Amino acid sequence: MEIVANKHVYIYRKAREEWNEECINKLRRKKFGVMVRGCMSYNGVGTLAFVDGNLSTKGYQDILEKNFWPNAAKYFPSEDFIFLDDNAPVHRARSTTKYKLRNKIVIFLASTISRYK
Repeated sequence: MEIVANKHVYIYRKAREEWNEECINKLRRKKFGVMVRGCMSYNGVGTLAFVDGNLSTKGYQDILEKNFWPNAAKYFPSEDFIFLDDNAPVHRARSTTKYKLRNKIVIFLASTISRYK
């Protein structure tokens, strides 16, 4: 049996072996994924937040509230830091932008030019 890059499964057999147990593909795999949010800095890495399902703006703001502030207080007690995120819709939503302004989070705007073009 061989699984190739295009995810097709090829089973090689000789004539009259089509019903042998070794020649029957019984593998059924379910795909799953895990979304995790975290932070890192020169001073250390923060805690991870596991996300259930799709991330909404409210969920992102909850992660900032529960995970960002404790890590910022631990690694930057003088509050001298710049926050960096990408251009994901939950990061740029109007309510998220208002949340960051209200909480005085200084934002470094990442480039929108992809290096993989």
